[in-house]
Amino acid sequence: MLQAGCGMLEKLLAADSGYRGPRVPCGQGHEAEFVSYRDKVIDTVLGPVTFTRAWYHCAACRHGLAPRDAELEVAGASLSPGLGAMNDRAAAAGPFAGAAGLLEDLAGVRLTAKRVERAAEASGAAQAAAVRERSGLVTSRKVVPLPPSPVPDKLYAVIYAAWVVMPNRPALARVCAAERACGPLSSSA
Repeated sequence: MLQAGCGMLEKLLAADSGYRGPRVPCGQGHEAEFVSYRDKVIDTVLGPVTFTRAWYHCAACRHGLAPRDAELEVAGASLSPGLGAMNDRAAAAGPFAGAAGLLEDLAGVRLTAKRVERAAEASGAAQAAAVRERSGLVTSRKVVPLPPSPVPDKLYAVIYAAWVVMPNRPALARVCAAERACGPLSSSA
């Protein structure tokens, strides 16, 4: 059954060769030129899949790229996004050798412990870089984080205020201090 799935996935990927014209942006402000078609093998949850995609080369950067790889989220990787996610979960659960065994037992995918380690470390490094980039954008106020979804039912706020001692009226003193800090308080819920 997995072989049938692999065959169908290969045919689906073959429907688009990734050719995007004679030139494409290289990502560094230059244009990369079409060179040829090249094969790529990626491991998926169904097994290894081979597909052919257009390969471009940027003479200024001396760097090659395949736009189709980026579209499929396999640029610089040999695991599909689905298998990569499975690998990350298994690798987080214990030693890499155990993770490789777990992947083989549960999904029938055979990877070496070293490959599990490299893929998990690359995924972790990419995630850390994304967090650092987003944190930088938030702290520089270029991006405003969205509130959590769904919005919580209750929001607790801690108010620091100087307490004024009012003999025989301690509750009123606390309310006055809170209003000075935050504005009028409402008793409606």
